Amino acid sequence: MATLGTVGDSQNFALLCASFAPFALKIIPLLNQFSGNPLKLSLCSGNNQTKGTSTVKTIYYQLILDRSGSMDSVRGETISSFNEQVSAIRQLVKDFSDQPVRVSLTLFNDRIDIPLQEESPAQIKPLTRKDYEPNGTTSLLDAIGISVTRLQEKLKSGLEANEAEVIAVIITDGHENSSEHYTLANIARLISELEQTGKWKFNYLGATLDAIDVAAQMNIDRKYSVRFQKENTGRTMNKVSDSVASYIRRRKVDDNAKWKMEDDE
Repeated sequence: MATLGTVGDSQNFALLCASFAPFALKIIPLLNQFSGNPLKLSLCSGNNQTKGTSTVKTIYYQLILDRSGSMDSVRGETISSFNEQVSAIRQLVKDFSDQPVRVSLTLFNDRIDIPLQEESPAQIKPLTRKDYEPNGTTSLLDAIGISVTRLQEKLKSGLEANEAEVIAVIITDGHENSSEHYTLANIARLISELEQTGKWKFNYLGATLDAIDVAAQMNIDRKYSVRFQKENTGRTMNKVSDSVASYIRRRKVDDNAKWKMEDDE
């Protein structure tokens, strides 16, 4: 008689997983409590990272974060909130090891820097005051355009193969005032085209009174736009973190789960 938690025939087990993947995801952890030869959930997904018959898409999280002079008053809060965000994502990746997540970070003022490019959360070092020094003006459009087109080119094959999706979050406390390469029309067209593929979701969080309208001018859906008080920058970034966490959890039980920005409550 076969022992609980052991596999005698890998081919039969593969067929079992293909037929009963949702059940297997729940029962295997229970079997492992009694087994001297624990099973891994990855056995049910195969080498190509599949859930049943669906390919697991890598989630690419792109944060585009304002670093202009006006952000200096919330410098410490912004740094700690970003580090908490990465820590939360890192823990989720541990909990759901078959869901790949990669993180990119763009910091912008009148200069555009991308210190993190498709990094594994486990490899990301904490952001420091030296890394995040607010100064200068606000090249918001250039930051979006440069970040998005770089990622679009880098992920071209994965996006075409339906193996990747992008969640882009833009956080700023001010208005565009110094871009040289991209116009509002350029950005609006780019975002519209990418949103239509169903593989990109753009979010805009702004601390100006007209933040929702600014986002709409970029073709970012109003339901993915947030106006926040600057003194609540940390709380706003935590809201993004909660949204990413919720999405990853929902994706575990539903491959068709949709991205949404979580409410504060």
